[in-house]
Amino acid sequence: MNLVVPALVVTDIVRASNPTGRNLGVVGVWWSAWLAAPVLNIVGIISLNQLGFPAGTNVLAQCLLAAAAAYITAALSFRSLALTIARWQDERVTSSAGWG
Repeated sequence: MNLVVPALVVTDIVRASNPTGRNLGVVGVWWSAWLAAPVLNIVGIISLNQLGFPAGTNVLAQCLLAAAAAYITAALSFRSLALTIARWQDERVTSSAGWG
């Protein structure tokens, strides 16, 4: 469940908030990067155990750098997504304020 539900919830929030009702591709970027990072960490640790020192440390270092890049990508894409959703919701509140 924890591999699917967060992306589904965010997708539903995007659809409900987006004035056009469409989904955003940034949800897929965010969730893919978020899932890729721990996988890269595990691959690096397994490589270190199987290859030993020093070859395994090189693979581990590369995997850790790639995981860090994936976490940064996930953070920046989610920030962009959250700001976009907030803007849509602010616009909706502002446009409905004239009804009262």
